[in-house]
Amino acid sequence: MSRVRISYIQRWFDERLRRERIRFRKRGHKSVELPGPLGSPALWQAYQQALEASPSVGEQLRSKRGSVSAAIAAYYLSREWQELSEGRAPCAGPASSMRTSSPPISAR
Repeated sequence: MSRVRISYIQRWFDERLRRERIRFRKRGHKSVELPGPLGSPALWQAYQQALEASPSVGEQLRSKRGSVSAAIAAYYLSREWQELSEGRAPCAGPASSMRTSSPPISAR
């Protein structure tokens, strides 16, 4: 009999509780305990919900309000960052009027 490996699923036997435990773990997502046994309809339904859940963003979970981390997380969620990641030029602002190259250095 062959074993089927399901992405983002970890399973083990918990000695203390004397039962098998199944957990969904994907980077950026919350870790979720799934109902067993493996292959049951309840497990697949919970697995789909965990997979479709949006990843956790640092501002809501880890950053304190007013910190540098919160400012960075807010920037990553901003329209300017989205435009940069899509390859479009950012909207005009104070930084767009800055000189992009320095004048040539004259020889002595």
